[in-house]
Amino acid sequence: MNSDDTVPFSFKVTRIAPVKGRGRLLAIAHVAVEVAGIEIILQGFTVRRQGQNIVAEGPRYRGEDGVWYPALILPDGVLEAIAHQIWAEMNPSHESA
Repeated sequence: MNSDDTVPFSFKVTRIAPVKGRGRLLAIAHVAVEVAGIEIILQGFTVRRQGQNIVAEGPRYRGEDGVWYPALILPDGVLEAIAHQIWAEMNPSHESA
């Protein structure tokens, strides 16, 4: 894809539902993504404790082989930006971290 093929893209976190008592799982988030004026709702982003870190991951599904796979493949940087925004909204006092 060259720069002539790009389209406007934006997103916003529409829901963060805290999860209690589910081990490392801390919350599930929904994100509205707008691409070229079309809004798509992505549900099932997970926020998990991973060692000393908190990570947000895109939606996943379990394959027939029992392995968890990404439910959608996002371009480089997009998942990271969404994960950062989810973290910022969960922790407003740490937004610049």
